[in-house]
Order: sequence, then C-alpha cells, then structure tokens
Amino acid sequence: MSKLLDEVQQHQEDSKSYMQTLRGNWPDLESMLIVRNREQIQNDNKVYDPRLATIEVERTARVMARHPQGKPKARSKDDIGKNMLMAMLLDYQMDTAKEQFSFITKLRMLSLMSRVYGSMFALVPWRVTNNRVGPELNIISIWDSFPQPNIQVSEADWFTQGHMLSVQWLLKQVELEKNKENKVWKADAIMALASELKRDQDEGDKVENDDENSYIQEELTPSQFGDVVFPKVKAYTEYRRDRWITWTPQRQNSKTSRPHILREVKSPYPERMLPIVAKHSIPNLDTPVGTGPFERGKSIQFALNSLVNLYLEGVKTETFPELMMNPNAVVPSTIKFGAAEKWFMNNPGQDVVPFSRGGNALQTFNSTYGLLVSMLLSHGGTTDTSSSAFTEQSQGRTPQALRLQAAAQATQDEWEQAMLEETIHEVMYRWIALNAHKLDGGQSLRVFGPEMDDIKGMYPDMVETFQGNAEGRITVDRNFFGERDEDSKQVRPVKWDYEIETGSTTKPNPDQDKETVSDILQFLSQNPDIIQEAQSRNIDINRIELLKRDIQNKGVKDVDRIVIDNAEKSPGEEVEQPGQPVMMEQDADMDEDIASVGAELLGGMQGIPPVQPEQQQEV
Repeated sequence: MSKLLDEVQQHQEDSKSYMQTLRGNWPDLESMLIVRNREQIQNDNKVYDPRLATIEVERTARVMARHPQGKPKARSKDDIGKNMLMAMLLDYQMDTAKEQFSFITKLRMLSLMSRVYGSMFALVPWRVTNNRVGPELNIISIWDSFPQPNIQVSEADWFTQGHMLSVQWLLKQVELEKNKENKVWKADAIMALASELKRDQDEGDKVENDDENSYIQEELTPSQFGDVVFPKVKAYTEYRRDRWITWTPQRQNSKTSRPHILREVKSPYPERMLPIVAKHSIPNLDTPVGTGPFERGKSIQFALNSLVNLYLEGVKTETFPELMMNPNAVVPSTIKFGAAEKWFMNNPGQDVVPFSRGGNALQTFNSTYGLLVSMLLSHGGTTDTSSSAFTEQSQGRTPQALRLQAAAQATQDEWEQAMLEETIHEVMYRWIALNAHKLDGGQSLRVFGPEMDDIKGMYPDMVETFQGNAEGRITVDRNFFGERDEDSKQVRPVKWDYEIETGSTTKPNPDQDKETVSDILQFLSQNPDIIQEAQSRNIDINRIELLKRDIQNKGVKDVDRIVIDNAEKSPGEEVEQPGQPVMMEQDADMDEDIASVGAELLGGMQGIPPVQPEQQQEV
C-alpha cells in the first residue's frame, strides 16, 4: 500500500511540473474570458475591449445549440431492436444527466473552455442514486487536471483528478456499501478521517496556494470558508485502466503518518477504458494539452486593451492639461478647473499656459485601433461591417469580401464542430458501454405511437403498461443489449459503436431551410418525370408536406386552412377529389396575404402529375 501511495503521488507531482509553464499562462487567459485587465498600466484606466471573448462565446452558441443526434450500433445478429432501445435510452439519459449543469450546458462549457485553455477534460462516471441510475458527464477544472505527460489522454495509462470531497458524502458511501460484498470505498480510512475532523472541530481543507487556484476564483471569490458541520477535504484520484486510487494529500493517518487512501478498487469500466475524455481546440502532437484561440490572440487583445487605455489617458490629459506657471506672477492656490473659477495672475494668457504634447498620438489612434481590431477579427474568422476600418484590410466591405469572411467563419465553426463531435462520440461510446455492462434493475422509458408499435413487434414481452393507445412504458436493462448464447443461455455483452450525425448540434439556419424547401418544390414542379419514376419504384414524395413547409417558412399562419387534410373532415363536409386543385375561398378571417401566397405556391405546383388514390402515402 505504501508503494502504491508513492506511485500515485509521484505521478501527480510529475504532471504538475510538466504543465508548469502552461499553468502560469492560465490566469491571463481566464482574465480575457471574464473581461478583467491584468496588465500593468501606468494609469487608472482599466478598460477592456471584450471582442475576443465575445467572438468565442458566439461561436459556442452556433456550434453547440442542440443536443447531439446519433445512431448507436450493436455488432450482433439481432441489432435493430437493440439500436432502437439504446437510442431511446441515450436520449433519456441526456435529459437527466444534470450533475453540475444540464447536459447541453456541459457540452457548451467543454467547447468554450477548451478554446480558453487549449483543452478541457471531463469524467464519464456511472451514477447510482435514489433518483437516477445511469452514466453522467462531469467537467474537470483545468487546475485539477493532471494528465500523463508526453502522451495523449486516449492512449494514456493514467489520469489524475483533483477534487474536494464532502466527508458527509464519503460516510454515505460507506453506509450504502455496508451490506455489499464488493465494496468500493475503504470504510476504516473514511471513519478515521471523519473522527479526526470531528474531534478537532476542523473546518476542512482550503486551497490557499495561488498555484492551485484559478484567477477567476481569486478575482471573483477571493475569500474561502470552511464548515465544521459539513467539512470537505482535498483529494486526488488516479484513474488507471485497471484500477482507481483516491487519497488525501493534506490529511495524514495518525497511525501511519501517511495520507489516507480512501479508495483502491478495480476499475468498473469495461474494456480497460479510461473514464476520461478530452476536448481539444487545436491538438498538439507532443503534449496532452492543445492550443486555443485565446492563447493565439492574447497579444492582439492585450495590445488593443493598452491602446484604448492610453487613448483614454490622452483624452483626460487634453481635458485637464498640465500647466506651465510663472510662480512669481500667479497665486497657485487659485488655479482650479471648473465653472466660474477665478485665477489670480499678473499677465493673463502669459503667466499660465498649458503644456502641449502635440496631437499626433491621438490622431493616429483611429488607424491603429482599426488595424488591431481587423487583426483580431481576422484571427476569429469574422468581421464587423459597420466600419471599413474593422474589416480585413485587403478586402474591404464589398459583397465578395463579406462572402469570403462568411466562409472563413464557417471554416472555423466547422473545425470546432468536428473537434466537439469527436468528444461527443467518446462520451456516447462510454455511455453505451456502461449501459451494456452495468444497467441492472432496469430503466423505465416512456414511448409513443409508432415507436410503441415497432417495439411491440420486436419485444412484445417488454411492454409493461399502456396509457391509452398512443403512449406506453417499457423497462430495459443490460440483458436487452447483449447477445444470448444458445448453449449456456447466458447473455454476453456485444461490441457497440456510435455514429454521430454531423452538424446535429449546430444552430439551425431558417433562411437556408426556406431556400432549400423552395428549391426542392420548384425542382419537382419542373421535373415531373422524377415523380413518375419514383412512383414506378413504389416510392412516393410527399409534395403536400413540402408545400406546407414552404408556406410556413414564408411566415403564413393557419396553414391547415390552406392545405386541408380530407381525412380529418367531418361527415357531410365537402371533400375535394384527388388530382383536382384545392379551391380556396376568401374567408372573412383570412388575410389577403395568405390567399395570395397560397395561390402563388399552388400555381408553382402546376405540371406535377396528380397523386392517384392508391398512391397516397406518407414518406
């Protein structure tokens, strides 16, 4: 045990020393994120131009706007039902994985913070609580991340995480494991630690070393407080591929005079995976931490801040200039700035004159400021069209230049999207593996309509209860995600993969959707042969749905009053015959705009062969 403790402590110290240069740069990067000026400025102005932080926050909003969509794939003989159930389970778990923050917020933070530091790391644990059983996602502070040096996390043998552990939480784990045969936590060490803290009325550990605290913490919440009733202790956990070790560096066992080892357990993860994922901004080959736009744009941002503050100091000097006075001809105490102030002197206009430095510095501010802003916007792949000084100097504000800037921004968004999707894939891969190996006791899911019909056909024994005809509830566990051996009748896990839908997290583009739907509708109207070819192959294209979406995209309300579903008409109502144009009457409540747009769209459908009754089906 002593040898193991020496190993894990040496690993943590090696990683910290390895990243010492990076750690020294993090306060500057964090100050850029929270818009605080850390530069040594020789005046009282501490104005900060938040352009770089704003560019990256906006990029996060575009790239990580929605929950990811993807397809889990089981490599087994009977995988269609497994894939469907696993996809439903992952959707449910994304909605309920709310430790720290909601799941989508955590992905946004991984995206943004990785561009601050270059990389961010997250833990993917399995949680069993009173309210939830399933996988989670916990972001690890970069200050508490200690990766194995000289190797990427995906290939590392270990990764160390620092964290503050509540003693009450540790005692609860001991209580939960009291009657279990396979225990995770060391009850003796935890009870001894709790007893020592209670005996000494100890408030717990505090991180007071500047080398371990973030600049954000020091700047926003510099005071630290303990709690005698609910103390916390600083701990480190080294995650290896075969086992996990947790110890307390600041708390020593009174008997051994060595730190407490609170946990030393075989890794619960399948396939010898590390429970750690990395999100890189721009990966580096030689180090586990990448490079981000905050570091790359730091010099420009700091120069911009300095220039603004120097300009403000110049404005102040112009407003309240230094004075050159003849001490023998004036009364110095009367020299005051303000309305109706009186100065006493012998020769007004001669005995007191302002000192002039010349206006060249202030005159060149606009051009220098425009140059720096242009450099920063170019660095971020964006532009500001409100002033020609803030656009790329070589392009200006022509339509072609703006298209090039939009392409540059899209390229950087696509890079960030690709890096984020790699991380999401690693998270989902671990979630699927944990579900397939550890989901005991079952997970209840609610399903609707067509999903219920499909599941009833594949797994009729899984349907427990129904609520009407459109909603039901099923319970799944790891046995449904394995493959049954016909000889032993045992269910063994199968290999899984996850295929993320590219671009599923990005912010929708309504203008692009409008253009796409209109183009498709126009293309079909001009090429009726395609409709006939599709029908000959028993494929139908739902042109009415395209029509409805086109009307909605144009902002017209009450679409159902324009495109009427005959199947929903009450008995006795007039029903239009298939193949005949829909006759629109000008209703008293119908806008003229609705009528004109509807007529225009229906007119665009001319030339499309009518749909025969036996060919009407949804696609």
